[in-house]
Amino acid sequence: KAMFDTFKSPDAPNLLADYISKQPFNASSHATLVVPPWSTNGQCSSRVDCDPYSSNPCCSPSGWCGNSPDHCKCEGCRRSKPLQERKEWARRIKDGVHSPHVGYVSLFPMLLGVLDPVDDRPYLATMVQLTKRLLTPHGLASLDPKDPLYRSGEDYWRGKLWGNINALAVGSLANYAAMLADADPALSADMSALAEKIRSGWLKTVHRGVDEHNFFYENFEPEKGEPRGAAPFTGWTAASVVLLSTGHEIQEATTWWRRAVMIGSDKGTHAPETEL
Repeated sequence: KAMFDTFKSPDAPNLLADYISKQPFNASSHATLVVPPWSTNGQCSSRVDCDPYSSNPCCSPSGWCGNSPDHCKCEGCRRSKPLQERKEWARRIKDGVHSPHVGYVSLFPMLLGVLDPVDDRPYLATMVQLTKRLLTPHGLASLDPKDPLYRSGEDYWRGKLWGNINALAVGSLANYAAMLADADPALSADMSALAEKIRSGWLKTVHRGVDEHNFFYENFEPEKGEPRGAAPFTGWTAASVVLLSTGHEIQEATTWWRRAVMIGSDKGTHAPETEL
């Protein structure tokens, strides 16, 4: 069960969701909360609540969360209230806040070629810094290793490395680097170097998995690059290897990205008409 699957209450369906919505915030720092203010291991105390949105919202005198009469209706039992029913929290839920997490979704404007290399250059520079926060020796992790949710809960998109996003990252960085070569040589060089780091790390990781296990895998863990998920997996993992292995120069290996993001788009990336 994922850490935040408990947020299914009709009265508060979006609390602590990983997208823009009503969110609780810390009273002292005013930062958006990313870790639930209650127990996540089934134990409780006079200072630690049970998850009020779960099926075990009551704390027994012995310090365990549950829903039986021994947890909810005995002397010394305590039922946790939802945040929106607590006076001290009612004033600490605000609307329209952005997700505080840095992960794959943070990079989508660059990955999909939405940003203009001229008008949006400051945003591209920010994307480069965000990408570096996700960089591992094995490719891009799906969540910043410094995030409190990193590798927690189900851990499907909270750290693991995925071929589809790593391929898009290499393609977008390499092509934006080419478009900025004259206008901003420093940013262009930074993007090219970052694209090559992601590309080489990812390909080595996938190839090692095939050599050691004879299969392509669905995803990989970020610390040691060990293969995880379904196998054999000849979907985006295999496709990413094909797309990123063509040619000896990185620009030759990413012409597919330009063609892909320009399909069905009038604006595209404002790339020059000539092929890289």
